Amino acid sequence: FKVEAFEWSHGPILILNDLHEHDYQKEKGRELASAVLAYRKISPTGKVYLVCHSSGAAVVLAAAAQLPAGSVDRIVLLAPALAPTCDLRPALRCARDGVDSFHSVKDMVGLALAVFGNADGQFQISAGSIGFTPPRDGDVEDPLYANLHQHAWELEMSKTGHLGGHFGWTRSGFLRAYVVPLLEK
Repeated sequence: FKVEAFEWSHGPILILNDLHEHDYQKEKGRELASAVLAYRKISPTGKVYLVCHSSGAAVVLAAAAQLPAGSVDRIVLLAPALAPTCDLRPALRCARDGVDSFHSVKDMVGLALAVFGNADGQFQISAGSIGFTPPRDGDVEDPLYANLHQHAWELEMSKTGHLGGHFGWTRSGFLRAYVVPLLEK
C-alpha cells in the first residue's frame, strides 16, 4: 500500500499552537476530508486509513466529522491528545472497520495535558494516557462504541523500542509490529 503524509502541524517548536488553535485544526480537517473524497472519486474501492499521533487526532476527528459514513476503512489514534470523554461517534461512523486507539499510563505528555490543555480544549489527562471513556445514556453504552478498539501499552511492546512514552508509538518497530497489521486486515 501507499502512505501519504498530510502535513498540518505548525512544527515541533509550536506544539501549543497545534493543541490550542481549534479553528486551524478544523480547517486542516476540512482539507483532509477533501483529500479523502478526491481519492474516493478516482478509486471508489481503494483502501483509506487515517493514522495520526497526538494532537493530529483533533485534525482526523475534524475530517471524520465532514466525511460520509463508511468513507474510510480504519482510523488509528496513537497517543491521542484528546480528553477521554471526547465524542468519537463521527469517527466511528466514518470508519468501516472502526477506530483503534493506543494509550499508555507511562505517557507523561498525556499527563501534562491536564495542565496545558488537550487538542479538544479540555484540561484533563489525555486519552493518550488512560484511553477513552465511552458515553453512557443511563446504563446503556452507545452501540457505535463497539467499534472502538483500545490498546493499552504492554511491556511486550518494549521489544519494538517503544518504552511506553508519548513518542514511542511513532517508532518504526512498533508501527511495523502493531499498526501495519491493522491496515492489512
